Amino acid sequence: MQEFFGNLERMPRAATDHHRTNMLMWALNGLATTHRVSTFRQDIQDTPFKLCGSGSDTLLHLTECPVVQRCMVAVVRQHLLENPQDATSVAVWAPWAHLLQGQLEPAQILLIVRLNTVVWHVRCVVAMGHHFSGLDELVEHMIRSCSDPIFHKRTQKRRRPLEPPAVPEHAVLYKSDGAARGQGQRGEVKSGAGAVFYGTGASVEAWVCTCLGDMSNNVAEYIGALLVLDRIERTSPSHSVLQMDSMLVVNQLQGCWRIIAPDLIPYFRQANALIGRIRQRDLLIEFAHIKREFNKDADAKANLGADGADTQHNW
Repeated sequence: MQEFFGNLERMPRAATDHHRTNMLMWALNGLATTHRVSTFRQDIQDTPFKLCGSGSDTLLHLTECPVVQRCMVAVVRQHLLENPQDATSVAVWAPWAHLLQGQLEPAQILLIVRLNTVVWHVRCVVAMGHHFSGLDELVEHMIRSCSDPIFHKRTQKRRRPLEPPAVPEHAVLYKSDGAARGQGQRGEVKSGAGAVFYGTGASVEAWVCTCLGDMSNNVAEYIGALLVLDRIERTSPSHSVLQMDSMLVVNQLQGCWRIIAPDLIPYFRQANALIGRIRQRDLLIEFAHIKREFNKDADAKANLGADGADTQHNW
């Protein structure tokens, strides 16, 4: 097992987590248990191997299977054609190398784990009832799979953030946010709220932050919205848009969601009263939910408040 883990550490970064997991499965079912399986489950000797149909369905036979050997020769040949600089480090390997035994080079290790991954996948496909027309088709399928990105490409799904809705012409833009640290942990909770004003441009023209002490994040989000609503009532722009990354507060202020948490009810009533007074003066106000990636300015002010600051600029 020492050689196995040594080769596992030398595995190149091109190997995926799936490759590493597959090799651990080989080790646990091969190095650690092959003897036990062959000793206590004699019936396994009577089960034909899933790929070639001959020999027993064990990892020991798998490493010596003629189908696997043919695939290995083709994979090595193809790799050397594409990477002639690896001629001194990559060659057809011995059966024990399938279990990462011996001193192996990183390029060789990568080919081994790729082939092993494909062998295990195809073995499972055959066991579930899929049939190939012959050994030639089986080997051709395995060779193609050894270079198929679906098995070997390191992929990372990235969420594409939705762009904020366009701000109507002649409307002024506000953004607000709340921050709370230490929720769910023992100790003091530090929270703050912040808001920024962009006017009709793209740069911040005014901002405010306030320290709230021991309050939840949702309460801090509400207080951030109240800071904006209070300024809108004072400055009376004809059309205002408030963007927030709190889906809860936005939907509650729009009347789409109920208010269940008792600690939010007073802040909702205060916000609703401000909205009512603003609209009674024929001033238009809209609320929009945005992703956190587009609320960094307000988030920075909210965290400033959580740090203990109570300050403003042109607010």
